[in-house]
Amino acid sequence: MFQFAGYTLDIARNSLRAADREVPLRRKSFELLRYLVENPDRLATKEELLKAIWPNVTVTDESLMRCVSEVRQAIGDSKQAIIATVPRCGYRFTAPVARVAASAAAVAPSPLVGEGWGLGSRALGTDVPHGSTPTPDPSPQGGGEQGRVGAVAAPPRSSLRIEPTPRTGSRGAARSR
Repeated sequence: MFQFAGYTLDIARNSLRAADREVPLRRKSFELLRYLVENPDRLATKEELLKAIWPNVTVTDESLMRCVSEVRQAIGDSKQAIIATVPRCGYRFTAPVARVAASAAAVAPSPLVGEGWGLGSRALGTDVPHGSTPTPDPSPQGGGEQGRVGAVAAPPRSSLRIEPTPRTGSRGAARSR
């Protein structure tokens, strides 16, 4: 993972995040950003980028410029302060980049529903029959003997990632951008 200018580029998940939201990028635009971030403060020529992003495919400079434009828009770089254009040569990623271990950016585990609040089954808004012996409620609210629900809460929405399924055209082949 890499961090720069308030963004996190997660290579393992192919995602770009800003704080708690995911920033959408097309696959080739993501690959371009990854290449530039992995080679910061170095001129990446147009030819080098074309070979790295589109290997064994003939594409025009227009495809590269479109990806650069999309990445700049995604990271709010309208003044070209993060991705600088070197006229007639290529691009340079100028923002400071920090490599971060994936475990350092991991989301903390979610607590159990009602855990520590002394709410037990009351947290669900209904009485849930229990087949085991009730557990004493240690909370300051008291409540005496009460059953507790040990259900695990769903992960926070910000940590969910929905993978798009490949679309197929009329020819049955998966579409690629």
